[in-house]
Amino acid sequence: MWPPAVASRETERWAWNKTVMMRRHGAGFVGACLGPRKFVPQRPPLKAQSMEGNNENNKRLAWFMSIAKPDDQVSRTYANFAKAATTSARLNAPSLAPYFVYTYLPSQNLEDAAEDEFEKWLRSVGTRVIRWRLSFWDKIPIKIRNSKQGHLNVGAFGRLDVPLIVNTVLGEEFEIRKLSKKFVLYTDADVMFAHDWPQSAFKCRACARGWPHPKCCRNPIDLENKEEPEIFLAGTEVFAIWGLNSGIMLMNVNNMLRDREPMINFANSKAWNFMSYDQGLLEKFYRRPPNSIRQSNHETISNSVSNLNISIEEFKTKGDRLWDSFDDNLYNARGFMKFNKGQLHAHPPIVWHWHGFKPYDVQCWLEQLQNGNWHLKDDIRSLIQHSKRRGCRGLVNHRMSFPECSLHLYLLLYSSYQRLLVIANQLLSDFMRHHIPDELRFSLHEGEQSDSSSSISSQYEQSKGEEGIRGLQHQFGGKKESSSSTLSNQSYNTTATSSITVGRRGTSSRDGS
Repeated sequence: MWPPAVASRETERWAWNKTVMMRRHGAGFVGACLGPRKFVPQRPPLKAQSMEGNNENNKRLAWFMSIAKPDDQVSRTYANFAKAATTSARLNAPSLAPYFVYTYLPSQNLEDAAEDEFEKWLRSVGTRVIRWRLSFWDKIPIKIRNSKQGHLNVGAFGRLDVPLIVNTVLGEEFEIRKLSKKFVLYTDADVMFAHDWPQSAFKCRACARGWPHPKCCRNPIDLENKEEPEIFLAGTEVFAIWGLNSGIMLMNVNNMLRDREPMINFANSKAWNFMSYDQGLLEKFYRRPPNSIRQSNHETISNSVSNLNISIEEFKTKGDRLWDSFDDNLYNARGFMKFNKGQLHAHPPIVWHWHGFKPYDVQCWLEQLQNGNWHLKDDIRSLIQHSKRRGCRGLVNHRMSFPECSLHLYLLLYSSYQRLLVIANQLLSDFMRHHIPDELRFSLHEGEQSDSSSSISSQYEQSKGEEGIRGLQHQFGGKKESSSSTLSNQSYNTTATSSITVGRRGTSSRDGS
């Protein structure tokens, strides 16, 4: 396997290969492929301002990722995904304040003072790291915990705890950093930000067969003055009709927190048996059966989950869903999608998502090209579908368009991914320490360990309503003399961030070195 710098150059060379770029389909000539504008510089930026951007006039949005603490090669691959995602956001999305939920298995020591290299790297580039155990781990059946992808799913399930973390651990911090506590962005680790997150968002409504299209995705939402999205905005799944892709979600924190206990109970009633695990749980829980629609068109549907009132018309246009959809062309772009001619330049995607095919899949295709195993006169869809005969994954279904320029696009995205890893590896912590903006230079003061023998999540289970939430916020972020997670905007550390540890002993702080 090549080093990232070599892989980036070699991949780009193949992307612009005449046979890859000039495509024919049958007897018809498709023409030259035109990939997206470059969103990753060839060399690392020399000034910190280049990494932070200028965001003086814009409000920032907290952005969360979650993966399990790596314990094998597969999970370490996802750490590289997270490095590339974080670096792309630092380069191109200054409106985002990065947070990372580092989920631990029960066998892993949550309170170990030592940091692994990945956690050190995250902090060095200004990411807030929260060590965390799933609040509902003991409720997940052992069979699922021990499944082939069980470890990876620990991190994926972490997205369900994000509203809990925001409300019980990060409340005071968000006030200091002037971050919205109503809405937060969550993405999987395998994304790349090509542009900054917009100050105003759009949702899709009444799209044919539930598939987002620019014509039905021009419905603006007001994040400041309205309670929308009512639950969350999410991408579209291609492996299921009208499906939910939870790889990118704009969450309504309060409403999802309110749904937390009913959702766990629902999962228990189904023995946590959902396709795609946490994503399947979200989709099943927030999808109402057809018989829940009342007979009269003048009545409204009472959502027993969130106590929301949704009109019959809106209910039908959502296709019985209680969540809203992003325009995938902008917020959840995938390499297999069909883009109109010139669209990637005129209206370039904000977020690219390695949904379905991952960087290691493109690496496998690249090896086929280098070894002369692919006959590029064949159509791209067939080449990729049959690549599993040579050890690659052939994940292709009828909802994945795979136009003739898909290979060209995937190679360019893979080249960008490798360049992001080059930049990530060269971002030394000393460089970032001295150039991080003051608004990120807060620290967690040392204090007494919480005497509580139960975790935040178990205390939340015992508390009810707003009073319980406020009580937890007070306990874990209110008094400097008693809380070890108290923040101060008067005293600053020399590091970009600190890490919060949340486990059975409550919350502890560990100043960065």
